[in-house]
Amino acid sequence: MMTGVLLTLAAGSFWSLSGVVNSCCAKYKLDIITYLLSNVLCSFLLSLIFCFDYSIPWNKQLAVMALIMIPAGMSNTGGALFLQAALKRGHHGIIFLIANAAMVVPFLTGILFFRECPSLIQYGGAAAIFLGIFSCSVPKMKHGQNKNEANWFAYAIASFLCFGLAQ
Repeated sequence: MMTGVLLTLAAGSFWSLSGVVNSCCAKYKLDIITYLLSNVLCSFLLSLIFCFDYSIPWNKQLAVMALIMIPAGMSNTGGALFLQAALKRGHHGIIFLIANAAMVVPFLTGILFFRECPSLIQYGGAAAIFLGIFSCSVPKMKHGQNKNEANWFAYAIASFLCFGLAQ
């Protein structure tokens, strides 16, 4: 139990740190490509350490891992690029709300393609996520002052879809 709590806190801390770095890159127009490259390399190394089953022959395990990780990494990187485009144009809090809600995509995928039968509470949670996005986004879209701010929502949705696909 304690291990789960500590891992959850660690994941949340890294996720928060990632959000701060993304926000600063957009705000101060820093080089996001270098950040993304280092992120992908660190993820790859961590995957080799924690996800690699060394009891299976190297080439078979590596091929299976590559077939999963490479497209997921590409989708995740695309999501990060869309996230940066949205952050440069819009409201950081709302954009992070939309992008980080992408965890609902695997939930919906399970329902649509794998015949999962969620409970009413799980449906309510997914609905609450979408209602939260809607209720926070609509007021901000009405207050867009220039055309550069007007398209932040499309980039945020593209980020949501890419992150969801990666998951």
